[in-house]
Amino acid sequence: WSWGNRQKEGRKSFVQEVSNEAMDDSKAKRLWELSEKLVGLG
Repeated sequence: WSWGNRQKEGRKSFVQEVSNEAMDDSKAKRLWELSEKLVGLG
């Protein structure tokens, strides 16, 4: 989750659930591998 609506001063925060896509381990692994490749570590 994250605290949403904090971009402007005086706004109240609220809980915002994380999407299933953001919690997908296979997508996280692919993103990590791509990031390694793009920065020259892979």
